[in-house]
Amino acid sequence: MKPVKIFILISPLFSLIFSGCQGKTASQVAFFPDQSKTLTNPDICRIYIFRDSSSYFSAWQSEIYDGEIYIGTLEPYTYLCWEKEPEHTEITVKGHQHALFVTGEGFLAAITSPVLSFDPKKGKVYYIRYSQSFGKKIKLLDEAEGKKRLQKCKPPTYKITSTNIF
Repeated sequence: MKPVKIFILISPLFSLIFSGCQGKTASQVAFFPDQSKTLTNPDICRIYIFRDSSSYFSAWQSEIYDGEIYIGTLEPYTYLCWEKEPEHTEITVKGHQHALFVTGEGFLAAITSPVLSFDPKKGKVYYIRYSQSFGKKIKLLDEAEGKKRLQKCKPPTYKITSTNIF
């Protein structure tokens, strides 16, 4: 087979893998608070975590945990949001691969699952940026930068918006 024909055959595959797939949707199983309010209660805090970029590895889903509590799945250009009591917090990101590659925990997750630890204060809103590339990064941003970057992102498609769940 000629080199040009091989290139034509494998080019779409590389494009799919390394293009940084967009158009995915996030899902959140933790209660998703009313976005028209800064906080639903002044005695709690609100946390946003988002992916405002795409990368070569965006085919890897990002599962977000607050301690041992599963919050939801983050995709490129999406965000999750929840409220909680202001207590020591550890946000962990675990990566999973889409079925195109394999199902289950991805090989990058075996290398590292980034953790961000901080002590939130009541009445405050926190913005966390998560990015994937050849390494995983999770960073707490100041309010101005967090709000600016969050505007690029969409809320989760599936979200729990009522505490009356049966």
